[in-house]
Amino acid sequence: MPYVTADDGVKMYYEDAGTGFPIVFVDEFAGDFRSYEPQVRYFGRRCGQKCNV
Repeated sequence: MPYVTADDGVKMYYEDAGTGFPIVFVDEFAGDFRSYEPQVRYFGRRCGQKCNV
């Protein structure tokens, strides 16, 4: 699983999918990256967008 560490030491999980201009999905309090799977599949395949979750 890929992670990036912020300047304050917080580790954040991310995924990249697709190519092209990026779309960034940001989780809300009770959700996580899995809630965006349908959107990532759609934009990554059909629109050629790079999706960062």
